[in-house]
Amino acid sequence: MSNFDDLTPAPAERIADALERLAAACRAMARDRDAAAGLAPLQAQLLTLLARRGPAKVGALARLAGLRQPTVSDALRPLEARDLIRRQAAADDGRAVGVSLTAAGATLAAVIARPPAALVDAAATLPSDRAPELLGDLIAMIHALQQAGVIAPQRLCVTCAHFRRNAGPDAARPHVCALVGAPMGLRHLRLDCAEHLAA
Repeated sequence: MSNFDDLTPAPAERIADALERLAAACRAMARDRDAAAGLAPLQAQLLTLLARRGPAKVGALARLAGLRQPTVSDALRPLEARDLIRRQAAADDGRAVGVSLTAAGATLAAVIARPPAALVDAAATLPSDRAPELLGDLIAMIHALQQAGVIAPQRLCVTCAHFRRNAGPDAARPHVCALVGAPMGLRHLRLDCAEHLAA
């Protein structure tokens, strides 16, 4: 007679399976949102990257998206035709092409850069005392994937030169952001900080 321990995959495998299911749901919701805005998924991703990171060279956008530069250049053409982005010679390198959002692009990006409402609602069902710990665990997984070279470098607090692990005053705020000189808890950790300085 079998017991559940023999039949149950390891916790890490089940967590990965759950995250894959959530990712599939997120992709479906994002596809619907992007289609309603008349955007292909890659176009929406590029607008979101520009909204979060500011003007960038085509090559940098390609690295962040994990794609080849010609693929990204092709995806930018319809965005430029719709006056959502502007391409010009990069300020620091006349041979490179820089990309920035237009006013219309920034307005649209502000809408599509937000997580799907249904996902936010689902996250809100978690007990409030467990949410910061889950956020910390998810950031640790993103960091592990970044270190493994699976995803492009992210501007995470935990990879920032200003981040001081376990230098905070208490268990609720165990870390410190040296940039602002403030203690921080798990709930304060950022996934994409504009002031990020790679450690």
